[in-house]
Amino acid sequence: MLPENEMINENAGGYTPLPEPRTVRLRFEKTGSLQFISHLDLQRSAARILTRAGIPLWYTRGFNPHPKLVFAMPLPIGCESVCELADVRIDRDMDCGRILDGLHRGSSGGLRFTECYIPERPFRDIAWARYEIRIAPGELMSPGGFAEKAAAVMAEKPLTVIKHGKSGDRLTDISGMMKDIKISCEGEETLIDLFMSATEGSTLSPAHLLGALTSRLGVPGPDTGYSAMRVCMTDAEGIIFR
Repeated sequence: MLPENEMINENAGGYTPLPEPRTVRLRFEKTGSLQFISHLDLQRSAARILTRAGIPLWYTRGFNPHPKLVFAMPLPIGCESVCELADVRIDRDMDCGRILDGLHRGSSGGLRFTECYIPERPFRDIAWARYEIRIAPGELMSPGGFAEKAAAVMAEKPLTVIKHGKSGDRLTDISGMMKDIKISCEGEETLIDLFMSATEGSTLSPAHLLGALTSRLGVPGPDTGYSAMRVCMTDAEGIIFR
C-alpha cells in the first residue's frame, strides 16, 4: 500500500513532477459562521479541501507527513475577512487556473477561494490590516453619541489595554498601533474604519479595540451588536499586499 502522500499525488491528474516544490498563494474569504472557528480548525479544513480538490500537494517527511500550508496572519475568532492569504506547496506542475477550479468544486459555505497565483513577496512584508467594525449600541446610546465618545476614546494617548501573549498578560499602549481612523453612522450602527498594526510582535486585533471601548463606555456589551471584517492588508508604504 502506498504512503498517504503518494496516494494523493497519484490521484492528482498525472501532472508532471517538479524538480523542486513550487509555492502558490491562495486568496480566500472567511465569512458567516466560519468566523467562529479557530485558526487550527481552519488549517485542518483547508488541508481537507485541498486534498479533496485533487491538488498535487507536497508533503513533509517523517512519521507524520502533512501538507506545507502557511497562513499570512491568523484571523481572530469572531472576525470575518475577504482578504485571507495562504501559501501552499505543490510537487507537480498544475497551473493556478486548474488549482482554483478544483478549490471552487471542493469548498462551500463561508470559505470561498478567489485567487491563485505565484507569490512575489513574503508575508513578513505585511505591516497593516484594514478593518471595518460595526457597532449597534442599541438602547445604551445613540449611534451618533457613541461615535463621538468612541472617537474621544481612540484619541487618548496613551490608550492602554491588556494584551494576552505567550509570556503572559501585559498592559500595552495601542494608540500608535492604529491609523487612518474614520468613524461614521449608518442607520442604527456606528462604523469604525481603520488600519491596525500587523507586524510581527506588534499585532492589533479588533478585540483589543472593542475591549478598550467596553471598559470605558460600556459599549459594545452583551446587549449590543457588533461585527468586524478584515478588508485588506498592506505593506509599510500602504500598497495592497498580494
